[in-house]
Amino acid sequence: MADIKFQVVRPNEPDETSPYISLADPTNDIANLRDAEEVVINESSIRVIADYPLKDEFEFEVKPFDGAQHFTRAALAHAISALYQRIYTEEDRTSPEVAGHVPGMMNRDTTEVKSSRHSMLK
Repeated sequence: MADIKFQVVRPNEPDETSPYISLADPTNDIANLRDAEEVVINESSIRVIADYPLKDEFEFEVKPFDGAQHFTRAALAHAISALYQRIYTEEDRTSPEVAGHVPGMMNRDTTEVKSSRHSMLK
């Protein structure tokens, strides 16, 4: 497993970086991402295991959004963001409870998603 670091420069603190990229909308963070176009994975697809905010682990295949045969740091951030958007959409569609947020954080609470991994990939 590769250890890929993300360094997002914060506009109001140019000497400081953050390892976090917004899953909701990574556009601004990717615009400020150091080495965004560096190839970090030389594969045309990867398997990502997601277990948060899910109660179980699910494995997903993700590909670069631009059809490339590799992932740049920016493409990886986009692909993971898109995966989480699909997870959140499926969660909103199938969970009997409303997904809230962890107090004091942007993270979503864990909910019970009713459908299988296969329906999330459609």
